[in-house]
Amino acid sequence: MYEKISPETDQEIAALLRANRKCMGMTQQQVADKAGLRLRHYTKFECYERSLLAASFNTTMSVLEALGIDPDDFVKKYVMDSFPPQEMM
Repeated sequence: MYEKISPETDQEIAALLRANRKCMGMTQQQVADKAGLRLRHYTKFECYERSLLAASFNTTMSVLEALGIDPDDFVKKYVMDSFPPQEMM
């Protein structure tokens, strides 16, 4: 499933994470702590080394919550647009 995500989508998500973190005045360590992740794990999402869309549901939700990103908006923009409806079933 992950291989269908475009590199541009992953880059856009990484930029979203970075922008939200900076807007909130948080360090990567603070976001990682708030999300219950190791710093290196979170940093890989923000530095485009690992896709947040390839992470577990719990990890994705924890990161979104830590950064104040609305999960519904995130899913509509990045998940629903990446997969045609028949593939979501």
